[in-house]
Amino acid sequence: MIEAAPGGGLPIARARHPGAGSSIDRCRPLPPPMTPLHPTKASSVPSASKTPPDRQPLYQRVLEQLRADVQGGELHTRLPSEPELALRYRVSRMTLRRAISALVEDGLLESRHGAGTFVSTNAGPARTVALMINPVIDKAADDPYFQQLVSHLLHACARRGWTVRLASSIESMSSRLSSGRGASVAACIAVAFGTKAVDRLGTIPIPLVLVDSDPLPDVPLVMPDSAAALKAAVLRLAQLGHRRIVHSAGPAYAMTGRERLSEFRSAMKIAGLPMSERTVITGPFDMQHGYSAMAQWGSQPDRPTAVVCANDLMAFGAIHWLTEHGLVVGKDVSIVGCDGLTACSLVWPQLSTLALDFTAFAEAILQAVLDKRPGIRRIPLVLIERESMGPAPR
Repeated sequence: MIEAAPGGGLPIARARHPGAGSSIDRCRPLPPPMTPLHPTKASSVPSASKTPPDRQPLYQRVLEQLRADVQGGELHTRLPSEPELALRYRVSRMTLRRAISALVEDGLLESRHGAGTFVSTNAGPARTVALMINPVIDKAADDPYFQQLVSHLLHACARRGWTVRLASSIESMSSRLSSGRGASVAACIAVAFGTKAVDRLGTIPIPLVLVDSDPLPDVPLVMPDSAAALKAAVLRLAQLGHRRIVHSAGPAYAMTGRERLSEFRSAMKIAGLPMSERTVITGPFDMQHGYSAMAQWGSQPDRPTAVVCANDLMAFGAIHWLTEHGLVVGKDVSIVGCDGLTACSLVWPQLSTLALDFTAFAEAILQAVLDKRPGIRRIPLVLIERESMGPAPR
């Protein structure tokens, strides 16, 4: 387990010019640069580290002292009255109010009308959490989905003053914690552990929160909820005249892949649309699978008019194949992705997608760390309709 290196900033996926690279590289969205792995303060207030203390505005010095007192446990539940706090920090009540207002906006404090100001339920002593993405996932560090998720997790931790450590494997983490070297770690956030790997997480001797994984008894699990959005996508495509709709499905070992396939089938049934053995092609959550699946469907005389993909990378692969073969995306074949990656709006045509609110997803994960409540909590996806989705061809 290694501690994250200093840095900050959200990653942005950029798309190559359509004319660049080989045929499979056309419009390929470059994976965003790896997010530095130490959370910086993502606050509505300028960071104190950028300005010498003696040159900081007075309200900011009070703000940082308030933050330290809350995270250190000196202030908890309901804050003292304004006169008491103004006397404590030796500032005017106007300056104090400005500092408190900034911390309310930042989520550390809560203002309750008629009752006073309280320490947020999300606040508390600074803590360290471990983050581990399933090590068997090939090139997870280059995957835009994990890049986006990790970036939002780091910023959510920063807002609480938490530290993030990366764990490279279950074995190394268990060994380090058992020896006492990781005693300060409050919980482990484990991402993308499927049926074969999730049971091994039981060896980790600290509280566990699962993300995008198969469930374990008595362990909190945070999942994206694509059911309503998938139904909306299929019904919208049917409204646009599509009757031959297919699904590029994720792997059966992943809970997300299984759930999205089941939800697609339910949506097709609700829409009254037929399915056959050629309607679904299953494979990895990557561009190559989307490309090869589209190649199989595209060679059929009754080529589908719409493809719903289990993630955005598959959709990018399908777009590459269609572009390579002279077909117009959104006109000859409509494409819908899933996850809501930044790159969806950077390629052309812009990709319609079932978008996850990554900020809300990260907050739900950290709330699970705090309350340790078992069971599944889900963050719904929303259909975003863009140029890759159009009326069925006549």
